[in-house]
Amino acid sequence: MRIDTPESHASAIDPNPAAAPTLLPLQALGVLEPDESRAIDLHVDNGCSRCSRTLAAYAAVAAALADTMESRRPSDLTPHRIKRLVRHSARRIGDSAPAL
Repeated sequence: MRIDTPESHASAIDPNPAAAPTLLPLQALGVLEPDESRAIDLHVDNGCSRCSRTLAAYAAVAAALADTMESRRPSDLTPHRIKRLVRHSARRIGDSAPAL
């Protein structure tokens, strides 16, 4: 049985533990780079129930938001803008962000 600690949890996704909380919402939105997306998929597929539940919740919110919006093709810059906004928000939140 694998014990999931905050350190092993974050490093399984990204070598930078501060980046882990920002990757799950980006994965739910489908805006991660392919290597980051594969890392999240591998981590969740390896049995991290906490990330699996969190990712499912983010995906449900993303789907609900998509249902409320008019269909338009997003700008090619949209994924980069979303990443920048999420990472900026994560830096502002800092230590008050919930641990995943």
